[in-house]
Amino acid sequence: MSDLETPAHAVWAHRCAILTYGHLLELACLQGRPGEPERLVTSVIVPLADVVAHIWQSSEEFYKTVREAYEKAGVAAEPPATQAPPYGTAPVLGANVARMARAAMNGVMDWYYLSPQDAHLAKTAGRRPRFEPAIQLRHPGPSLVGILHYMATHLEEWRKNASDT
Repeated sequence: MSDLETPAHAVWAHRCAILTYGHLLELACLQGRPGEPERLVTSVIVPLADVVAHIWQSSEEFYKTVREAYEKAGVAAEPPATQAPPYGTAPVLGANVARMARAAMNGVMDWYYLSPQDAHLAKTAGRRPRFEPAIQLRHPGPSLVGILHYMATHLEEWRKNASDT
């Protein structure tokens, strides 16, 4: 994952709303100045099966390390919002692969899309998969930890739902 191209498009969001419906998870990225209503800057739609199958597996150790560092520093995770404003003109992107990083109080989530065709060719023909860069979400670190904490607390429910399909 470290050799993947960084997505060219990036947005800053001070927090995300996490919405789940059907077999999808939506990260609705929000930005708002103090005293102003939040606006949606982008949404990333991710199949819950991909969160369960590999996104969480590749994020779990990162989550534990960052959570412990913030707890030691007395910095609380920011819980995600539970509602988002209407889409308006905000881009809505599909993704199924993620990588994350943090430095001090800044966090990033790079999102990619691996098509079913590329996944199949990688598995059957030994081709190197092509991960299409989707977007980089830039967050305050406590917001990133809040997103990962939400995933951790809902993982078993999502795992059950994914196995029902």
